[in-house]
Order: sequence, then structure tokens, then C-alpha cells
Amino acid sequence: MRMLQCFLLSFLAFTASAVEGQFVQINIPVACMREGKSHSSQLVSQVVMGTPMQVIEQDDEWWLLTGPDGYKGYVNASGFVNLDSASFLKWRSAPRLKISSIRESVVYSRPFGTGERDVVTTLVNGSIVSCMPDKHDDGYYTGIILPDGREGYISSQSVVPLDSLPLLDKDDVITNCYKLMDTPYLWGGCSTKAMDCSGLVRIVYFDKGILLPRDAKDQYLIGEDVTDNPARGDLLFFSSTHDGGITHVALYDDDGIYVHCSGMVRVSRMDISDSDFAQRIYRGARRIDCLSKCRDITPITSHPWFF
Repeated sequence: MRMLQCFLLSFLAFTASAVEGQFVQINIPVACMREGKSHSSQLVSQVVMGTPMQVIEQDDEWWLLTGPDGYKGYVNASGFVNLDSASFLKWRSAPRLKISSIRESVVYSRPFGTGERDVVTTLVNGSIVSCMPDKHDDGYYTGIILPDGREGYISSQSVVPLDSLPLLDKDDVITNCYKLMDTPYLWGGCSTKAMDCSGLVRIVYFDKGILLPRDAKDQYLIGEDVTDNPARGDLLFFSSTHDGGITHVALYDDDGIYVHCSGMVRVSRMDISDSDFAQRIYRGARRIDCLSKCRDITPITSHPWFF
């Protein structure tokens, strides 16, 4: 309980000053956050296009940035654009769209563009873009503006308004896990291109408007304890040893089945005959429910960096 209180106090202190300071915005499909100032430094996380990031240290090539969840890492300057105070305030109040397609979506330079020379960029699930004035949605393609001002068109079926994200739907959370089946594991990965175990959890919950902590050990500190009765969409936690810390997280489906990223996104069963389950120590289950009495769940629409 004391660990949970410390985590919540630090997060509340972080969000309280969230709109102060200098901000940048990710401007490539997926930007890598690294432990040090080099491309060879360990990957600690990733952030997708449109994510606002607060500047901690500024350098010519590598900047130390903090994400909306308070997670820190060095990002190469080629991956973001600067936001002055006026631009950031305007962005927070402007109509914006979130990429909802679980697989990559292509942005074209013109409606109904299909050729290679029409491609502007690709966007992954969770990316945030602005609406193009007067060219928002013709029923097939939606006009969008990228953080650096580039304009393009994306399938209208691939986006949802950021300010009207759907209520948390656990069936959809698990369905999206299955849509990501066989996606490769990447230590520090946090996009639908490749991910680690906690990255998978982050992705499928963010798609439903919930921002979770980055690491499994911190995800273990939030939500409601449902160890004795997990249901679809609940998080399952594991350790490597009986007295060790949390090292793995999965998402429960039904009838003892869970989905997780271990080598790749795949299915395992809570049974000693399952080799994956047998090699881990089950430490319990937590329920993420923004409508529960728990106050440690952060809907995107309540986060001061987004609204």
C-alpha cells in the first residue's frame, strides 16, 4: 500500500505541473526513447506521432524528454518538432483525431491516393493528428495535419475524435490483442510494429482512452485486486522467482486463457501443463476500470497534456 501511495503522489505532483515548461511533439511514426545519448544505447520505450513530450534537457542531437506518463528517455532531435506555449495551448483545444486502426494506416497526399508516390507517411495505433479545416471527412477519407504542418488524407475508418474516445470496453481490448497476434517482441517496444509485454498492455488500453504506466511493475500498483476472480481484460502479473519483483504482465481472456507478448504476441493458458505459465510465478491480477472507485486510472480526456 505504501508503494502505491508513493507512486500516486509522484504522479499527481507530475500532472499538477504538467502544462508548465517547454514541450515538443513527436513527428515520426514511432520515436525511440533511449537510456543514453546514442542510437546504440538501450531502448527504454517508444512514443508515437503526435505525442506531446516535456523537455528536461536540451542538446543539439539528443534531448531528455518526459512522456505523458512521466516516463523519461533520450530522443533524437530528428524525431520531434518544437511547440511554443501558444502552439501547445492551441493544439490542446483544437479538434484532433486518434488513429484507431490496430494495424498501420497510410496517409496519402490526395483523397483516394493509392500509388507509392502519393504516400506521405504511415501512422500506427494511438497516433494523434489535427483535423484539416473544411476538409475533415467526405465519408471515405479524412483530411489531417501532421505536427510539422504537412497535410494528407487517411481512411475515415482509421480515425476517431480524440475528445470522444469510447468507454473502456474489455471485449475490444482483448479483440485488439488478437489482432496483434504474432507481432514480434522488442525490449522497450511500445507500438504496434513491435512491443514488450507491458507495451502490449499500454497499446490496447490507450486505444480505449486509458493511459497506463509504462512498466509492468508500475501497472501492478494500480487498479483493483481481482486475483481470485480475473475476468476478460484484467491484467495478470508474474515474477521469475517467488521472492522477486514483477517481471511480466499479460491480459486475461476467458477460461484460463491469457494473451501476452513473450517472443511474440501469443496465447497461453493458466495451467501447469503450459510451458510458459509453468516457468513463471503467478503474482495476481488487477482490474483497470475507469468507472470504479479507484482514483489511479487516467483517462486521456482528463490528462492536462491532451485537454
